[in-house]
Amino acid sequence: MYDRWDRRYRLVLVLLIVISLVLVTLTFRAGSTGVFAGVRSATVTLTTPFQRFMTWVSSPFVGTWRFLSGLGTLSKRNADLGKQVADLNLKLVRLQELEAENSTLRKLAALDPPPPGRTAVATVVGYVPGGWERGLIIDVGRAKGVRPGAPVMVAEGVVGEVVRVGLGGAEVKLMTDPRGGTGALIQQTRDVGVVEGSVTGDLYLRYVPRDSTAKRGDTIVTSGLAGTFPKGLLIGTVRGVADSQSGLYKDIAVRSRVDFRRLERVIVLIDYPKELPKAGGGR
Repeated sequence: MYDRWDRRYRLVLVLLIVISLVLVTLTFRAGSTGVFAGVRSATVTLTTPFQRFMTWVSSPFVGTWRFLSGLGTLSKRNADLGKQVADLNLKLVRLQELEAENSTLRKLAALDPPPPGRTAVATVVGYVPGGWERGLIIDVGRAKGVRPGAPVMVAEGVVGEVVRVGLGGAEVKLMTDPRGGTGALIQQTRDVGVVEGSVTGDLYLRYVPRDSTAKRGDTIVTSGLAGTFPKGLLIGTVRGVADSQSGLYKDIAVRSRVDFRRLERVIVLIDYPKELPKAGGGR
């Protein structure tokens, strides 16, 4: 009895499979006309509203899923972009620093008149701390031929003189240091005096005779006296003139173009003649 039912089920299954294959074949062969085409069209018409409803219901969930799945990608992309921006900023800072350094070196190379004799370009690596002293540390010393008393300058004028020397470095006393002074000459009047620093960092030309005709804007250079500096190095210009309290001399305020607080590269004069060549001349 069970064997009879099993045979019937198998027969029904085989018939259904055959009918399905026939229907599929006829559907592909029927094209866009005929009964099967009409059945297909009716099926699409009946199921379209349902498909639209399912799409409307599921679209918020699909959008949310896509948004959440994209967060990881966006986060990684933002991190990559942030790293690229940081790298570009670092390169920009380096380029700007190189340009500033090249500008300083170009100014030093374009000195007119050029520094006499043998020179050494030095980098400022520190400043002398404490008290009224005003000085800086440079990275050239005895190994480059630097010795105490060597003049130090930049394109804008005299910076100071070397006071202590090591093998690979030296200490420079700035012109603005109130200790000591530098022999100076007013080019227009040929009056000589001594340029001294002060506790405020200002420069003054002392011991100029009271009858001097020096006026604001006159050029002040080293006089070559006292043996430290060669004659003719630019110090600055006359900023103001007044009679001293003693009545014997004029007090002359000096304006230097050197920014003593922002020195980075300087020139050290190592071997030099007593007097500089005139502007436009060679070494």
